[in-house]
Amino acid sequence: MKTRTHDAEASHPMAVPEQSPPTLWPLELNDETGIRRALESCQKENKSLKALVIHLSEMVIRHITDKN
Repeated sequence: MKTRTHDAEASHPMAVPEQSPPTLWPLELNDETGIRRALESCQKENKSLKALVIHLSEMVIRHITDKN
């Protein structure tokens, strides 16, 4: 005599496996080291982009003033 759980398994032989989070997600959300590194990287990139904006602005202003 089969129990209900065995009947359910027999009617659904391909059970859905338990899902785990993708490996790209951090395992611990309180990882301050990773957050600090990301913040430092963003700050460094921000400085570089600001310098590029200043350089390009100077080039445009020189080009405009040279035409006049």
